[in-house]
Amino acid sequence: MPILSLILLLAQETASPTVDGAPSAADVEAAARVIGASFSAEEIELMLPDVRERLASFEKLRGIPLENALEPALYFLPRPDLPVATGPLVTTGVDIIGIL
Repeated sequence: MPILSLILLLAQETASPTVDGAPSAADVEAAARVIGASFSAEEIELMLPDVRERLASFEKLRGIPLENALEPALYFLPRPDLPVATGPLVTTGVDIIGIL
């Protein structure tokens, strides 16, 4: 599903959005053709709310200002042997759990 959401993001400018700007069933069908998938009309209707929610999450992420000096995360190294943080968490105002 994330790949389909990303393709929809790329196709938003040339697609025919609904009145509120959200992707339509035709947009999902076109994105599916790009990745070589096909879905029934019922499947597309079932996935539309999730696609729209993911696109909204991507828009929230794009709204977070990042400094050019911020280094990219080059690797993920989970450390289950380290203690869990108990202090206050620093947040950016975006619900990260809802985004993933």
